[in-house]
Amino acid sequence: MDFRSNSPVLTASTVVLNMIWWMVMIAAVGVGILHRDQCPLEPHIPVYLTVTGASGICSLLACFTWLITGSFWVYSVYPPSSSGWDRSCHRTTYMLAFTVTTLLWGAVGLCCCGSLLLCVFSRTCDRCTYETLDGSNEPAQTRT
Repeated sequence: MDFRSNSPVLTASTVVLNMIWWMVMIAAVGVGILHRDQCPLEPHIPVYLTVTGASGICSLLACFTWLITGSFWVYSVYPPSSSGWDRSCHRTTYMLAFTVTTLLWGAVGLCCCGSLLLCVFSRTCDRCTYETLDGSNEPAQTRT
């Protein structure tokens, strides 16, 4: 099976989402450590940030690798023989694995689509002008 992406947009979207995730997790670790003694109202909040960030960093790589591995195992035997469930895999076990894997890939796809839309809208907004009723293309605060 070839898992390489043929779409540069999909690759770019995945990279952007990963960068955002890494930045948020690194920020959580950093803020949690830097301000570990500065939350007297609830002193566990900085600990929560530190642990969440650290586990997020570790688990993102592990989860994605495991999803790819599980996809190979689950999809490589699809469709299972409906008459020979005894010889192939317990029906409920296989169907749950198939459903979970498919839903996770759907979530990955939605995240990629969301980042693509974000990219498109940000480019569209960059091209917007400050066109006003009098026809000038300057923001109101710069006109005299």
